[in-house]
Amino acid sequence: MEYAAPAKRLDLRIVSQVGQIQAPCLLATQTEAIDRRAELVPVVDRAIELWRRLEAESGRSLYVESGALMIGKRESARVRHLARLTGVEVLDHVELHRRYPAHLVGPDDVGAYEDKGGVLRSDLAVVATAQLAVRHGARFVTGRAVERISADAFGVTTEAGGQSYRVRKVIVTPGPWTGSLLPELAPFVMTQRIMIA
Repeated sequence: MEYAAPAKRLDLRIVSQVGQIQAPCLLATQTEAIDRRAELVPVVDRAIELWRRLEAESGRSLYVESGALMIGKRESARVRHLARLTGVEVLDHVELHRRYPAHLVGPDDVGAYEDKGGVLRSDLAVVATAQLAVRHGARFVTGRAVERISADAFGVTTEAGGQSYRVRKVIVTPGPWTGSLLPELAPFVMTQRIMIA
């Protein structure tokens, strides 16, 4: 399989074996994950555990457990679903108003509060992961446009900045350029910037 890179500049990161480091691959609040698929609860729990491990190894605070509050109408399917879950506290409109007076709630509103919800400091998490990978032998090559990635039965060849790199495996992390780098994935990829103030 072969992919040509888009015209936009991408950083090439070649990562060698990193020993026993396991990087978390998914993070959402349990509430968000449960709302999509109940079977993701153990995955999210494991992700939070791995973020905590990365915090301990890197000495950085990465995941801020602040709790998650979802407010909706009492009759909504989403709220009913959340109300049945372990670890989710359901708050009627009176309790919502008492605890969160800044929210304007009506008599038909209810809240679902989940204390494991939080915010990942994603930029710091990327830096911490990269620093630990380097500490365990990884090599990063940056500032070069990826021109081509081609795989065969023996490995992967990546061409970037006029040089070829031959490796057993390559991890491609194009972020918002995924759809242009891998057009067959474009229908499944939606890029959305989320700002946290």
